[in-house]
Amino acid sequence: MAPCPWFPLTSRWFGHYALFARQPREEIQHGLHVDHPRYLQLPKIGMSVAPLAIFVALLPVLRRQLRGGRDFDLIDAHYFYPDAVAAVLLGRALGRPVVVTARGSDLNLIAEYAVPRRWIRWSARQADGLVAVSRGLKRRLVALGVVEERVRVLRNGVDLALFRPVDRDAGRRALGLTRPSFSPSAISSA
Repeated sequence: MAPCPWFPLTSRWFGHYALFARQPREEIQHGLHVDHPRYLQLPKIGMSVAPLAIFVALLPVLRRQLRGGRDFDLIDAHYFYPDAVAAVLLGRALGRPVVVTARGSDLNLIAEYAVPRRWIRWSARQADGLVAVSRGLKRRLVALGVVEERVRVLRNGVDLALFRPVDRDAGRRALGLTRPSFSPSAISSA
C-alpha cells in the first residue's frame, strides 16, 4: 500500500500537482502488487489536511482487504508527516500496531510549522515503535518532546561495493549534467 496525492486536473499549468493525476492506481514492483489509493491534495491547504485525507482514503481500502482475507500484522510508516499521523489513526481504527521511521525533512523542516508539529508530537506519543535513520533525527525527536528511550536508531544500509565516493565533477560530466550542483555551503552563505 503506497498512497498517492491526487489532484483532479492534468494540465501542465498546475505543475507537479498535474503529475499526481497520472499515477497508476496499482502496479507490480519487484513481483509485489502495490495499491496506490488516492487522497486529495490541494494547493495551499494540502499540508494541513493531508493526514486526515490519507486516513479517509485508506481506511475503506484496508477494511476491504481485511474482509477479503488480506490481513497484515502492523503498519509501517516511513515519514512522520503526514504519513505517521494517518498511520496512527489507521492503527487505532483497525487495531494494529504502528511503527514510524523519521527520515529527515519530516522533522527538520515540516515540524517547523505549528499544525504539523502538533500532529508529529501526537503521532510520536501514540506510535508503538519509533525509528530514526540517524542520531541527529533521534535528537530532533527528543527535542520535540519524545522520550529518548522510545527511539531506536537504525541507519540506512549501503552496499559499499556498488556505491562509493567519486569525483563529483567527473560524475556530473559522465552523466551529462549541466545545471549547477547543490552545495550546502552555497545555501549557508546566502
